[in-house]
Amino acid sequence: MAAKCLTKIMYLARFARFDLLRAVSSLSQFITKWSKLQDKKLYRIIRYLVYSREHRQIGFVGDNWEDIGLCLFTDSDFAGDQDSKRSCSGVFLGLYGPNIYFPLAGLSRKQTVTSHSSVEAEIVAMNCGLRVEGLPALTLWEIILGHKTVTKRNINEMWKDK
Repeated sequence: MAAKCLTKIMYLARFARFDLLRAVSSLSQFITKWSKLQDKKLYRIIRYLVYSREHRQIGFVGDNWEDIGLCLFTDSDFAGDQDSKRSCSGVFLGLYGPNIYFPLAGLSRKQTVTSHSSVEAEIVAMNCGLRVEGLPALTLWEIILGHKTVTKRNINEMWKDK
């Protein structure tokens, strides 16, 4: 029964609630060795869902195709996993412009290496973000939009007008 609840929450987290990704992915590691502690953690996630059911992930589009660009954000924690002392990478990919904000993808993944500093954990998170989400999306959206996506310099110029 717990596995059934967890997979439904995992589906929700992947497509609509990126704030649940970290909690659900860390809990899914114990699906074959479930205990009372995992029951308590799952119950806590369900309580959070009931409490935050009004939270919505929204996106809005109000620009021309020429003004739309991709933005990729990466972040990590340092030694966030208590057992292995490994860090966790977080990635967010979205469409941005002067009048557009549309989330495309979110990712939370435990790093495969043990970092020795927070800077090293950030570099590993950036590598994960670029390799898994950024570069494939860059190629796809350049074909969809019909132009090169904006660079950091262009993004800064776009946001100066606001």
